[in-house]
Amino acid sequence: MPLVGEWAGWEWAYTTGDDFYSATWDVDFPPSAAFAKVSQGRYYEFDDQAAVDIAILNIRRRKPDNSDETVNFEQNIDAFDSTMSVFDPKMTHVTYAMQVKNCAAWAPWTLGFWE
Repeated sequence: MPLVGEWAGWEWAYTTGDDFYSATWDVDFPPSAAFAKVSQGRYYEFDDQAAVDIAILNIRRRKPDNSDETVNFEQNIDAFDSTMSVFDPKMTHVTYAMQVKNCAAWAPWTLGFWE
């Protein structure tokens, strides 16, 4: 199964407060064999209580009856077992997420399409 294309980008978020700020971003595309990944990139903490968490919240995939099904992953991204990558042969959507506290952080993401 060869890689036939890839989308990539990055998102960022920051807050100078002690409360978490959450950001999500969605990518929609035609049903595809897709591999989604996200990771932590640059990070700048404003004090020693800073934090950043990154995850994939959900995907949608095309079912045999031509309807879409949402698959939710760990919703508490402030956890050690959050989803950072996922493959599905009929993916149509991915929601990436990041939360930050008293810092600025960047999250690179990729979406690989396979034949």
